[in-house]
Amino acid sequence: MRTREVKVGSWGNTVMNADEVSRWLRIPKSTLYKLCNKGQIPCTKIGKHWRFDRSILEAWFEQKVREKIKNNQNYQIKS
Repeated sequence: MRTREVKVGSWGNTVMNADEVSRWLRIPKSTLYKLCNKGQIPCTKIGKHWRFDRSILEAWFEQKVREKIKNNQNYQIKS
């Protein structure tokens, strides 16, 4: 299956659909839709279709990883 990239504006952001994002995050589409409906992932709904800005999604993901690392460092056992 080919990934289609749609350039938006002159800054070159890429719009992704739910199939592409679920494959990129390696999560089921049902989980992705739950995150969308709860507002837990940056996305927008156009008609019946969810759309995602790749650069915003990448920044969101990196922030989630940083938060997880920070939280894990706070709970390390001190010897």
